[in-house]
Amino acid sequence: MQWALSWLGSLRWTVCSEYASAMRGHAVALLVSALVLASCGGDGGAGGNSSTRSNGSTKSNGGTTAAEAFRIDSLPIDLSADVWAWPANVDQWPASQFPPIHLFGKDYMGKVESTLTFDMVKVGATVLSPITGRVVDVRPQPETCDVELYIGSETAQQVLSLDHVVATVNKGDDVVAGQAVATVPAWQCKESFGRFELMMVRDVGGVVQAFCPIDYLSDAMASRAKADITKVMTTWNSHAAGAKSAYSDQELANGVCATPTAPAN
Repeated sequence: MQWALSWLGSLRWTVCSEYASAMRGHAVALLVSALVLASCGGDGGAGGNSSTRSNGSTKSNGGTTAAEAFRIDSLPIDLSADVWAWPANVDQWPASQFPPIHLFGKDYMGKVESTLTFDMVKVGATVLSPITGRVVDVRPQPETCDVELYIGSETAQQVLSLDHVVATVNKGDDVVAGQAVATVPAWQCKESFGRFELMMVRDVGGVVQAFCPIDYLSDAMASRAKADITKVMTTWNSHAAGAKSAYSDQELANGVCATPTAPAN
């Protein structure tokens, strides 16, 4: 992924110029740059009502950081809708190697999954905003005939990305959780299915880590969303009939977060 800081001017968050310059070209610069607000002395809100922690997060008098309070209010796709393009032959790629929802933190073919990936999705399926916020960038990716869409929550100082989608919103647009913001294109410009990713990263003590988005579901929708995910997993196992990509009993019990964090890549 090629991420940049060009969107910063459109936000009220202030990033010190030295740090922003140092972050340019970093693989995760776009998603973590908003998190340097406090450490760079940016706009922290109402005067004495907050204090700064050493990790760059802002702490209210109530003791909860904006990052800790961050919640996701919608899955990026409606799992109750007809959104899947699963092949009848699960011995063919990608069904032979990957399930429809990749497990965050699991090693697939030598690479640890650092995103929540939805695979074998119908081309044209609707992609939803996981949070209420603002579109802070839309990065064209002509080599894959898609874009990477970045949506930021200003109050929580958090940016999420939706990768390998076709945006139906523009940079600067305000969006609400559950709003249609993109569609799923043909994977790699040519396949009969689509694949897209939801990514969430943070700078933790100077180390950039990816976090499993499902762990940040709001209380209002966590139970329903997790039930919908479990239904997809069990339905896939029935469809895959013992294929390598089927979920194990332990994976079914744990859900799609194999680990809470993963190396950002």
